[in-house]
Amino acid sequence: MLGMKLTYINAISSLCDHTRDEDINLVGQLLGSDYRLDNNYMTATLGIEGPELIKDVLYLKHAYNETGLYTETKLANKISQLDKRRRNEFIDLMLKKMLSLKGRRIAIFSVSYKRNVLNTTRSPAISICKSLLKKDTRLRIYDPLLNEARIMQLIGNPTRMTLFDNPVATATAGRVCFWRP
Repeated sequence: MLGMKLTYINAISSLCDHTRDEDINLVGQLLGSDYRLDNNYMTATLGIEGPELIKDVLYLKHAYNETGLYTETKLANKISQLDKRRRNEFIDLMLKKMLSLKGRRIAIFSVSYKRNVLNTTRSPAISICKSLLKKDTRLRIYDPLLNEARIMQLIGNPTRMTLFDNPVATATAGRVCFWRP
């Protein structure tokens, strides 16, 4: 259920981005003010993050299919598709705003999927970093928990990545900052 809710708010965020640049935070607050929805998990993200939430969606997809609920299976499939598309939309939005990413220095704060964890399973930062490197950007990365070897293993391409040991140096090195709270 939580995966569906996150995907739903991300779909609403995409709508905001593709219309009049509405503020997704305000829209999320308004949706969350409905007592039937509440504000928990009504903040747009870069997709379903971490190892656990996607398991719910995959289980539902399997359960729907096994029980012959094919329309519901399509819903779960669509949630998976929207989740994958969300990260690509972020790169597309950056391209739209900056025209080109080639040669840009972009600061990344944290590679894990959430604060104060070492787990990088389904971290949007990893797929975004890989996509940015394909666009010929130069990444400046700070992660307080992960060591250099682990970051290089996850992202690769050390010639266009520089790792920093403090966030201030990372921020001043980049023109664009990507930060996960």
